[in-house]
Amino acid sequence: MITMWDVYWITRLNGILIAAWVLFFLCVLFPIIFLAIYDCEYSREPKQRKLNFFKKAMWLWVGALMFLFIALLIPTTKKAVAIYMIPKIANNEQVQKLPDNALKFLNGKFEAWIADMTEKGKE
Repeated sequence: MITMWDVYWITRLNGILIAAWVLFFLCVLFPIIFLAIYDCEYSREPKQRKLNFFKKAMWLWVGALMFLFIALLIPTTKKAVAIYMIPKIANNEQVQKLPDNALKFLNGKFEAWIADMTEKGKE
């Protein structure tokens, strides 16, 4: 049984996905930008200070890998609905008894979703 809470989180998947990608790029870009500034401003600093900077940058890159992993595993809202609904529809006895016209309509919708997903995957 699907609850309202499940529907809420399914609709929020795209937002979570976008947030994970943004955080990934920020975690990658900040150390690069700070490294460029650091080399220009503090190139004569002791090695210990440079080592501390690289340790902090490494933590940001670890965070970037974590956000990349999250972004790659979260499906879009359409994909999550398809993952949830296709087995329910395929295994439902009432749906299997529907007239041919209704099945053709559902097949057309699923084919449109699949075509839409593959077009977005190619971009």
